Amino acid sequence: MTAISTNAASPGALALHRLLHRFKVDRTLVTLLLLLSAVGILTLFSMVGQEQMAILTRHMTRFAIGFALLFIFAAIPVETYRRWSVVFYLTGVGLLLLVLGIGEISKGAQRWLDIWLVRFQPSEILKIATPLLLCSILSQQSDHGSNAGRTMFAIIVLAIPVALVALQPDLGTALLIAASGLFALFLSGLSWYWFISMLVAVPVCAPLIWSTLHEYQRQRALTFLNPESDPLGAGYHIIQSKIAIGSGGLWGKGWGNGTQVPLGFIPEHSTDFIFAAFAEQFGFAGGCVLILLYLAVCVRGVSITLRAADRFGWLLTGTFVFSFAVYAMINVAMVSGLLPVVGVPLPLVSYGGTATVTTLASFGILIAVAKHRPMMRHAP
Repeated sequence: MTAISTNAASPGALALHRLLHRFKVDRTLVTLLLLLSAVGILTLFSMVGQEQMAILTRHMTRFAIGFALLFIFAAIPVETYRRWSVVFYLTGVGLLLLVLGIGEISKGAQRWLDIWLVRFQPSEILKIATPLLLCSILSQQSDHGSNAGRTMFAIIVLAIPVALVALQPDLGTALLIAASGLFALFLSGLSWYWFISMLVAVPVCAPLIWSTLHEYQRQRALTFLNPESDPLGAGYHIIQSKIAIGSGGLWGKGWGNGTQVPLGFIPEHSTDFIFAAFAEQFGFAGGCVLILLYLAVCVRGVSITLRAADRFGWLLTGTFVFSFAVYAMINVAMVSGLLPVVGVPLPLVSYGGTATVTTLASFGILIAVAKHRPMMRHAP
């Protein structure tokens, strides 16, 4: 990246430049993450009134914590993550068990722990801890001989947090953790036999899976097929979301000029459906720019993955990048009516606490991998 001119740059830009140089982080990636964060802050600011400024303050505080963790995690040697992956994972699983016992119930789900002054979702921690342990296990696979036992162990490691999160119930996060594990397995070079077996198992187990779903989860799946069947009930969210996106047109109504949010038509407008509020204000063009920002982050992440120094770093960064891309795609598709509503926030744009912090922390680990110069990469 071109050096910042001391004559033209603002004091804030100079301070940021010195900070990035001192910690030797990937400046391009951090800049893209800052841009995404700014989009979230500006979108939220356009929707909150003076009496709700505390929401914006909390949101910005969480971003500050998240970026602080990004720099801290980026400074930790990659080998430390490998050595402590089991501890991270067991701690996360222990917290999930604690949630099932004493977790706070909010909106019909038991997902939160309130420990002293900190209230957080342990399921978000497993989005980092599970890939860490899986990649540590899979990076030790031999290029010769059978790895069936290690693969089965990895699948069990993945299944435990997925099942515990699904019991909360939080089907969206459970599916995202499962997806991150499948990415790790895929990147490790797992035989197609395993994936074909999983695909065959899904329709076979479909009746059992359907019977274990909560009524509102079944209703979401049915509503996805025909939202107009219950326009004032289960289909209300997606219908109003599509109206907001469509009303933005090509260029949008302008920042702060949306009508669907102020009039209360879009539920969860600051979290799961924030993309609808953004699209109403900035239109199709703004939505495309936001998607291109996510694409740029993913391209930069893939670049780091291809330059990883060892198999563990290759698997870990690849898993994080693919997972981040899927989180964003699922939210945009969900809000646009292309997927059922599963309660997945838009990364770094939706209002949130634990999700924002853990997402930025995972990019800190990715940057830590980038700081290790490759000697010989053993990617599959």
